[in-house]
Amino acid sequence: MAKTITFSGETLKQYILGKSNNVNEEYNTFFDEYYYQGSANRRAQRISALQNENNTVKPIPFRMPSERYYDSYVTRHQQKPYGMSEEEWQEQIAPPNYLINSMVYLGGTTVEATSSINWLSHHTDINISGCTFSEPFNALFFDFKHSLVFTNCLFKGPFICRNSAINNIVFKKCTFDNVEFQVSDSDFNSILFDECHVYSVSVSIDRNPYNIEQTKYINDIDHSVKNINFINTSVTIGNFLGNNIKSIEFDNAKFDELNLDISVKDLYLINKTVDKNRINIKSLNITLEPSAKDTVSIIEGFSIQKFNISGLLRDTTFNIYDIIFNNLLIKNFVNESKLIFNATSLESPGRVEITRSQLGKVEFNYVDFTKADTFRIYLSNITDIITHNTVFSNNIISKDEFDFSTIREIYRQLKSAAGKQSDKVNELRYEALEMEAFKKELIKSNISYDKWILFINEWSNGHG
Repeated sequence: MAKTITFSGETLKQYILGKSNNVNEEYNTFFDEYYYQGSANRRAQRISALQNENNTVKPIPFRMPSERYYDSYVTRHQQKPYGMSEEEWQEQIAPPNYLINSMVYLGGTTVEATSSINWLSHHTDINISGCTFSEPFNALFFDFKHSLVFTNCLFKGPFICRNSAINNIVFKKCTFDNVEFQVSDSDFNSILFDECHVYSVSVSIDRNPYNIEQTKYINDIDHSVKNINFINTSVTIGNFLGNNIKSIEFDNAKFDELNLDISVKDLYLINKTVDKNRINIKSLNITLEPSAKDTVSIIEGFSIQKFNISGLLRDTTFNIYDIIFNNLLIKNFVNESKLIFNATSLESPGRVEITRSQLGKVEFNYVDFTKADTFRIYLSNITDIITHNTVFSNNIISKDEFDFSTIREIYRQLKSAAGKQSDKVNELRYEALEMEAFKKELIKSNISYDKWILFINEWSNGHG
């Protein structure tokens, strides 16, 4: 069994940043008594590079000693003693594990006297492996344009990142033991979980304005997370909230509960392993914002219990492909670009609501609405929609199921849309449903003369 070396969170931080405090006593223990690569010299190189004012020396990335163990002492300087079993030998040469027994804080500070922030910057990759963190790992006011990589680590306290800018953060074969990975109001180029077990992932970007006490710092820039990727990873709860989450990819990932409530100009939300593991999204709320340039957004390969779309779609082609949903709500939505529902279906009991929306030329391709127990369209324009192999419900209602004049208008718009596409079959079907609603409207209004004309028309040609 590998031995465990214990350190405080502050000590780990000092070594990561290349600080030389207490180096003689603590650093030798940190790098393990069996490690003969010249760690002090390597560390001296890192410190020299970090402190070099002209930055002429490239800093050496920080790595835990266990990550370099086999490349140094074991493979170069030692052989298994005669008569020792392989199990004993592996136990003797096993690199150490590390227990970090107090909070790790990577970040800056606020200065009350000047109402300002001292940001912490670091200029080399950080690789942390084989560590158990018994307390929280916090990053706050951390400006880091490189990669922060955790490998084979166990988090028993939450990982919290706030008000920071980090290029890449990577977790490989890590476990979050009933604790949360939390990001709020920060900038990331990418966040990657690879072969991890995570209890909770929470990403909230600009959900609320900055409120940094004792500073004059103003949040005048939209923050963003460009890519979040889950590979061979299981997550109990996932919550993604706020603005500018650009891309979320799932590759053989499993979520027990997944919720998204995001405002986006463009979005790439895709499950790469649909056939093997269709991820269930409990709630997906998307507020669309106008894009400054032509973009393409994709949502593909999910089961969505509740799918809400609102906002303004402009200069963006939005593809919703291979989705199974229970509830589709399009509310306060204006389409000035291209929204495409392709190969999607509704599961029973299902509900579709289109309210106060201008659908424009929304395309419904191979969409099955027949399992909708409730299909409501209210104060919306659908006359320009485009359909291919799509069947709308025969029981569409408006504000309520007895508003026959509005229901008649809905089927008139569907008839008009079918006519524009020379879809004679559906044009006649919607005309029949339009006249059926008209008949109910007349009966409700007690207009006998028009009722007789309607009944004669129905008897002669079935409203076709």
